[in-house]
Formats: sequence, C-alpha cells, structure tokens
Amino acid sequence: MGGRDLIGAALALGLLAPLAACVRPVAVRASVLYPARVPVRSFPAVWLVGGELPEGDLGARLAKHLEQDGREVKRVPLGELEPLHAAGAISPLTLVVLLEAGLASALQEGYDTVPVQYCDFYWGCSTHFESVYVATPVLAGEVKLTVYEGPTARVLQTESFHAAVAAEDSKATRTRVVDDLGVQLERAVDVLKADVKVELEPVDALPLVTEAIDRIRAGDWRAGRELLEQQAKRLGGREHDEQARVWYDLGVARWHAPGAEGLTQPAFEAARRALGWAVARGGARYQPALEALERARERQAVLEEQRSATAYNFGLRASSRGYP
Repeated sequence: MGGRDLIGAALALGLLAPLAACVRPVAVRASVLYPARVPVRSFPAVWLVGGELPEGDLGARLAKHLEQDGREVKRVPLGELEPLHAAGAISPLTLVVLLEAGLASALQEGYDTVPVQYCDFYWGCSTHFESVYVATPVLAGEVKLTVYEGPTARVLQTESFHAAVAAEDSKATRTRVVDDLGVQLERAVDVLKADVKVELEPVDALPLVTEAIDRIRAGDWRAGRELLEQQAKRLGGREHDEQARVWYDLGVARWHAPGAEGLTQPAFEAARRALGWAVARGGARYQPALEALERARERQAVLEEQRSATAYNFGLRASSRGYP
C-alpha cells in the first residue's frame, strides 16, 4: 500500500459515523497496522539486482534496510543471474528483486489564475483574475520493482514508485528525488503502523460510557472496552438513539481492542455484531463504520497471510540443508 492509500484509509477512519446534529463526537486516537505492499520479508533470502543511480544506490539502500531477523540479503550483478539459474544455484527460499530506476527532467506546462490590477483615472483601481500560461521545471524519478521466484525466475509481483520535485534539475534536486524513492521502497517492504483519528459518541446520561471514553482518550482501549461491554448489558428501556450510540462505541472498541491476536475473524465478528446493532437502532449513519471495519479485516487477513508465510518459509530453512 502506497502513501495516498494510507492517507485515504486514515480519513475514512476519522469519518466513521456522521453524527446526528444533537451529538458532538469525541475524537480519540487508535493504532492501525497495514500489511507490507511488497512482502519480501516473508523469505529467508533476498537477492537485490539493479537500482544504481549516480545520485545514490537504491538497491544497496533497500538491502541495508532488509538486513535483519537472520535474513540473507545480498546484491547480485544482473549478468550473474542467468548463470546462477542455469547452474541451479538459487535456493527455493530465495526471492530476486530487480530495481529499474531512472530520472527525467521536463517542463510542466499549463495555465494558472492570477490577480491582475487595473487602475483608471476616473474609476480607481480594480482587480480581475486572468489565466496566464506557466511552465514549471519538474524533475521526476521512477523505480520499477519486480519480484521473481529465485530458482524459476517466475514473476511474482511488479510495483512502480514515483517521486517528483518542482525545481530546476540540479544535484540537490536529484538527491532529494532519489531519497524520496528510497523512503518509498523501505516503506513498501515493511508492515506500517499508523496513528489515526477515530470518533466515538458520548452518552451523557450513562456514566459508564463517559468513563469508557475517558479511558480510551487516555490510550487505554482495553479498559474502555470492558466498561462498554458492561453498559451494553444494561440497555433495556433506553431510547433507541442511546442504544445505537453505545453499540457503535462498543463496536469501535472491539475493533481497536480485539485482544492479543489482533482483529482475528472471531474478533471481527464480535465488532460487526455490535455495529450491526448500531445500524439497527440508529440507522444508516453507522453504515460507513461497518464498511470500514470490513476493510480493516481484509487488511488483517493479508497481514496474517504474510506472517504465516514468514513462519513457514523460515521453518523450511531451519529444517533444510544446503540452502541459505
């Protein structure tokens, strides 16, 4: 997942449930994990090919970033790959990552609206907005990343990364663009943790809800969830709007305090049941929260697959001989 995706998801979480006019939401913070866009860390050995530019070696930078957890990471010249394939010298537990990088400068042409002032002896001065032609120098960079299965050279994944700076082509500008591409590559292979805004709905008539939200605002989601679980068992006779707000808060708390294993399928089902009751009692304004929860579960499922693949592959390496 790229940077725009991360921003779009955070905004979606911050707008979970448009509130009725009489209810002012309470903003809290929650941590969200995003699976790796390029999950090469799931393999015990990664060979990196290419990525060299005069302004910096992106392949070497990514290799350094991946060197941890007992993983073999090495740089391999492109010309050596085919002989290694032919000799059967590449382990089945190895990925080959090819980086093709380049920079290009150009003029970005278009029209911009600017204020223009006109003055007249009789009528004084006035300002009008006019379109004027502008040409802005831009330096752009791109990296195409291709992941191959080591021994077969079968393509597993292809991704592209882009960076651009509106400035003259200079050494400093080129270094800036290359550094931006390097950061994107590093983030692409990592599981990312984002701090996002989440909205809860207060119920002033219910002290347990007030205390729960206070605990969550202080960062203790688990304690807040426990209080909301208690309140959810005591909703008999309450107005539907109040019930809906409690169920909504509980659904969000079950989502962000699911337990040690994260948002597993059972934890997701529990959160979905609570949000489903919120929709049933409060209407469609809670539907976006339910949809966001489903997307969160999809991300968690991908993350679980990546973790499972990592454990499996490293287990194979531990039990095998003759391979890295």
